[in-house]
Amino acid sequence: MKVCPKCGSEMGADVNFCTNCGTNIQDVPVTVDEKTATTAKESETAETERPITRAEYQQQGESDASQAANFFKEKGEVDEAEVYHPANIWDWLTYSWKNPMKEQVAESWYGWATLLVEDLLFIIGMASGSSRVMGMFNSGYSMMNGMQIPYIPFFIYLLIIQAACFGVYYLGYKFIYGSVRQFNDFVNHMMQVSNLNAIFIVLAFIFMLMVNPILVGIMIFLILTVWTASFQVVLLGDPNPVHDKFYSYLVLQVIFALAFTLIFAVIGWGIVGSTLGMFGRFGM
Repeated sequence: MKVCPKCGSEMGADVNFCTNCGTNIQDVPVTVDEKTATTAKESETAETERPITRAEYQQQGESDASQAANFFKEKGEVDEAEVYHPANIWDWLTYSWKNPMKEQVAESWYGWATLLVEDLLFIIGMASGSSRVMGMFNSGYSMMNGMQIPYIPFFIYLLIIQAACFGVYYLGYKFIYGSVRQFNDFVNHMMQVSNLNAIFIVLAFIFMLMVNPILVGIMIFLILTVWTASFQVVLLGDPNPVHDKFYSYLVLQVIFALAFTLIFAVIGWGIVGSTLGMFGRFGM
């Protein structure tokens, strides 16, 4: 509104001459009615502070969760609030024992380093245990004789089989979910889910040194069970697949069987033949 400077009359903002005294008020600045401004402000504040209903809250929450899920699904990630950032590899390992399915953002080498250490412990324990067993049946058998068994090729063969598992299941994961998750991140997640095997392998190593085949067999059974279960859970546990899980899984098993057969035919038979020849050489 405008206020006439001569008579003090109030007029609309679009009036150029005072309706009371005729004074030119074209250049008079427009003022805001305090009462109107206060009422508008109170109305806006009341609208802002109005508590939302349960239905509105649930609808808003479902919408936000859906958008976040779709975004992180496309990126192969999860909500940042649900991600754990381990300080080091030991923190990553211990946290995975308590929360195997919880997402962690870890260094890309954590999974591979854990796998290498586990395989080394298993091979060293097997070498030591088998040497002691052979020594019990053949007094002329020594530790140096045991080192002639092809443990290094067996170690490489084991790594190749494990890498093939990661590769085949990674391709299956990408196919089922259309994920862009990086390979090393997938390996980390797989190792994180199966990190109970770190405990079982340490126990198997101790039992191998003790030459206790029953306990070693139990540990190997548990290791294979956890290893298999971790792949199944990660591959089939996520929501919103873009391809059918069941048929994708069947095709994946066929591909894995072919890959395993090929690797065994190229490398495995040679290791088996060398090992049997070593046993025959020392009269085992």
